[in-house]
Amino acid sequence: DVYLTFTLILGILCEIVFIFLGKNIISSLYNLNGESLNYAYQYLIVAGPTVLFNLWIFIFSCYFRSNNNTKIQAKVTFISLLINLILDYTLVFGIFNFKGIGIIGCAVGTTIGLLSGLIMYLINYKEKINLKINIFELKKMVKLYFPLLIDEIFNSTILTLFITSTISKFDQNVIGSYNV
Repeated sequence: DVYLTFTLILGILCEIVFIFLGKNIISSLYNLNGESLNYAYQYLIVAGPTVLFNLWIFIFSCYFRSNNNTKIQAKVTFISLLINLILDYTLVFGIFNFKGIGIIGCAVGTTIGLLSGLIMYLINYKEKINLKINIFELKKMVKLYFPLLIDEIFNSTILTLFITSTISKFDQNVIGSYNV
């Protein structure tokens, strides 16, 4: 499907930007340096593919909602969140004889949680996935999907980055209060 191909390309481009410019972006946006910057960058590198996963999940959730099938969306959200929470706790802090791996564990938990949601959507997607692009489908995509994507990117990414980068300039109590 042309939408999946477009988001694949967009996700790969985002990951390339994260790898080469991520540390500078994080440092500028969140005013981080030293050890905090290194932790944030480690998380970004491991969890970078989640941009692609989130884009695909957005497409699938729109597809199922437009077909009046919100049960799949609810199941996917619940199960991927549960997987994320369990893996985050286990991989960050450790359990039994397994010693936690900190921030990298959190990134791995997030990535696997979102990937599991994406897999559940793919299993429930009844149409054959076609990764060929033709001009008619590309025009249709730009008309229908691109405005929704811009809205999603603005509301879920740019606005969130702006707010959190602004809040990060304050002390930790303000940041904690905002996050709660």
